[in-house]
Amino acid sequence: MASWSKDNLLQFIEEFRKHECVWKVKSKDYHNREKKEAAHRSLLLVVKGFDSTATKSDVLKKINNIRSAFRKEQRKVTASQRSGSGTDDIYVPKLWYYRELLFLIDQEECLGGTSNLGEGRSWLILDNDWQQQKKKITTDAFGKNVAQKLRLLNNEQRIYAQKIINDALFEAELGGLTRFATVNPGILYSSSTTPSAASVTPSSGGRSTYEPMYDDTAMSGFSVNYTNLN
Repeated sequence: MASWSKDNLLQFIEEFRKHECVWKVKSKDYHNREKKEAAHRSLLLVVKGFDSTATKSDVLKKINNIRSAFRKEQRKVTASQRSGSGTDDIYVPKLWYYRELLFLIDQEECLGGTSNLGEGRSWLILDNDWQQQKKKITTDAFGKNVAQKLRLLNNEQRIYAQKIINDALFEAELGGLTRFATVNPGILYSSSTTPSAASVTPSSGGRSTYEPMYDDTAMSGFSVNYTNLN
């Protein structure tokens, strides 16, 4: 039997989703045997595209497997959203095709109870909730990493580093950063050498570089250059 690659499984799930009579309990065709048989035939054709020996039994087994895997992950989400849990404790599904099966979310059993996440809110995690939680986890991890490194710096270097970070965030909030924005070797000024102006220097490739202009007494060091496409 041929192996189920990610592409094969995604194709199968997409076909599965099209046939509500197979998975949607409230569908008017859910108990229609003829339509279910037709759906199973369509799914079998998809599987035979990469496994010529596949049978209806293989189709039914795969449907059961993916639904069981989804249900297992969903129960973990549900458990993490019980009363007393906040958004920071919501379980993020590790099943790689979990998002692809979110159309099943109302079909699976949901544990009863209340949650402090909001009156009347379903415990079942929605697609947007999941994406926001992934983003939060990523940014929180990066923030903790930066904080850890800042704590290892002496007071003066920490202040400089925080200023550069804040400047970069300021530019980002204004939409001024691109993939070419970097901290480049340049000019470092002390208390006696301050930037006198700013210039935009054209460069090859249709880019321009923003950098402070310093007086001649400045010391060698670093400057922040914001390079943007014209």
